[in-house]
Amino acid sequence: MKKRYPVKIAALLGVICLLVSIFSMFAKAFTEDQGAVRGNFYEVMFGLIDGTSVVLLLVVGFVLLCLALIACLFGLSLTDKGTKAFAIVLIVLAAAGGTLCLFSIPFYTAANGIVDINNTGVTTLGPGSIVPAVFAYLAVLIGLYLLLKKKEA
Repeated sequence: MKKRYPVKIAALLGVICLLVSIFSMFAKAFTEDQGAVRGNFYEVMFGLIDGTSVVLLLVVGFVLLCLALIACLFGLSLTDKGTKAFAIVLIVLAAAGGTLCLFSIPFYTAANGIVDINNTGVTTLGPGSIVPAVFAYLAVLIGLYLLLKKKEA
């Protein structure tokens, strides 16, 4: 009989989801009503816009997503042993990183000392904040599948 390794397939899907999550941060971080341009998620996160500060919690979220990607690359070498530990690590890292991306507006305003968000022109999250979280949560679903799947006899 041919052996199947669902862990390798799930880890490959996790790698794809997390790569999309990381590379989609090049999209605009915020949707703005006025003409004020804030830039993409990387510019907001690392303070590359004139007069802005580094948003440390967004950097932590980015690092967590990168660590989840490294864990998925490691998961490609697993067969069946260590699947549960890999799934738990993937769930924790991807969920935490994706959740931190969704809080980019309050983190940005707190890091830059902005009291009134209405004066900045920022109204809602942009695709650079939402898409990374969505694909990180897809990686969480993959981790949940690995955690809850039954062992084949």
